[in-house]
Amino acid sequence: MKVTRRRCATALAIAALLTGCASRTPEFDLHMGSTVRGVMLQQVANPNAGRDDPTFGLDGKAAHEAHVKYVDSFKAPPPPSTVFSFGISGGGGR
Repeated sequence: MKVTRRRCATALAIAALLTGCASRTPEFDLHMGSTVRGVMLQQVANPNAGRDDPTFGLDGKAAHEAHVKYVDSFKAPPPPSTVFSFGISGGGGR
């Protein structure tokens, strides 16, 4: 009887040790990182931007005017915008 119990205990121990060698997540491992790669591709507007011609679609005169306006935008702050407030009282509660 002791030999049978010892054999059963040995067999269970060997089985428990062998389960550690089995791959538990083969399906998950195949798709690891695919969600992150998909989200990154959705966020990138032009993945070939570094290889494209930077002057495509913009002539020299338009580029110069755009640059001048950009530089001029830092010379003075923009004028304050008018804010309309409807339904807001001036205080002095009743």
